[in-house]
Amino acid sequence: MVLFELLRQLESMDILRDVTLKHLFNFIHITNKLRNDILLAQPASHPADEPPIALPPSVTLFLSQALGLPCTAVTVLWEVLRTEAWGGDLMLDHRMIFERYGHPIGLTMQTIYPLFHYCQNPDCECTLKGLSLKKEETRQAVLFTLDNSAIPVYSIHLYCTSCHINYHNNFYVKGGQCNYYDYRQCLLDIVQVGEHQFVECWVIELWKILMNVAWASAMNCARFYNLALSNIDKAAPATWQFLLALQYEHVWDRLIILSLLQDCKHRTTLLTVPHTGLQNERFTDAMHARNHRIQLFGQDELRHHCL
Repeated sequence: MVLFELLRQLESMDILRDVTLKHLFNFIHITNKLRNDILLAQPASHPADEPPIALPPSVTLFLSQALGLPCTAVTVLWEVLRTEAWGGDLMLDHRMIFERYGHPIGLTMQTIYPLFHYCQNPDCECTLKGLSLKKEETRQAVLFTLDNSAIPVYSIHLYCTSCHINYHNNFYVKGGQCNYYDYRQCLLDIVQVGEHQFVECWVIELWKILMNVAWASAMNCARFYNLALSNIDKAAPATWQFLLALQYEHVWDRLIILSLLQDCKHRTTLLTVPHTGLQNERFTDAMHARNHRIQLFGQDELRHHCL
């Protein structure tokens, strides 16, 4: 059914005047997911490829509560939309669509942006004028996720033309120094672990569990991800310059960054490291400073004892 005709038909029914486009999409998506539950409540003679005339009472009640609509409205929606809701898999292969049509023009299934679209320097001319950051640099990268394996992404850096700060997803760069955002205020979902590699925090939690429970090494954490969670047999698109395989160095870099950020959170300070040189050398001074501080002042756990 053409959307315009559908909306006109719904508008003519008084009971559905408050139904929005969001209601329609959610109704179709949810009922499509409940096809087997709806079919189970039908007589044995009912054809599986045909939508029933009415929904089971439990499904009607669920949709009413989930969508915030009266049960009578749900019943009428099913009369109008049951053919569309019953027809096959409604979800498109987003990954394939972006790889085929989006990558050539700079669009990926997920694009990593900085946390801010405005310069955070209060004395900056752009801040005082309320101007958003528009000068950008786009790089190809790889995001290691828990649900969608390893996916090609674009990483966007936003540059302030006034005070010359370059904003990244986890930090900003100024004067050759990488300044991480306040970990107390910016709980990061994605963390950069390499020049062109990013990892979801849920994956990091999995690595921590593997190390603590199974005594897995960083190399075995990377192997586990590549074999169990990443479709490593699927090659990256021909236009992509980076492999979709996780390296053990990425595991160590992420654990080091997370540990240093948590230490800074405990001390109410910010993490600052060089933005030049090799990735595995940028955090050495910060690690030495933390170790030296522990040697001088100890750890809180050392003063704990059970009574």
